[in-house]
Amino acid sequence: MEESEEGDDAVTDYRVRENMKRAAWVELWPHTGRTHQLRAHMAAIGTPIIGDQKYGGPDSKLPGISPKLHLHAAQIALRLPSGKAVTIAAPLPEHMAQTWALFGFEVPKSMRQE
Repeated sequence: MEESEEGDDAVTDYRVRENMKRAAWVELWPHTGRTHQLRAHMAAIGTPIIGDQKYGGPDSKLPGISPKLHLHAAQIALRLPSGKAVTIAAPLPEHMAQTWALFGFEVPKSMRQE
């Protein structure tokens, strides 16, 4: 995805992991670091992130689903100035874990609360 009508170019790759009628689990990989890039890109293609009132408005709400933003950095990999590669993983927040359970999505081990 790319969008540059009003601001700097921004590039995001994505992959749909699970698809349902009104929702999907989408993995996003930003190649640039623009403010609200992922939220803006998803809304621009007509699929706002659940709970994203700023970019998705009423289309970001689903009945019976938490109105909190469903955007999560599950993992980040970076290289330190020393050259050492570091990968950090984070579990899903509770509101997203509840939504995934409702949808029947299998939570990867690295994103489970332990």
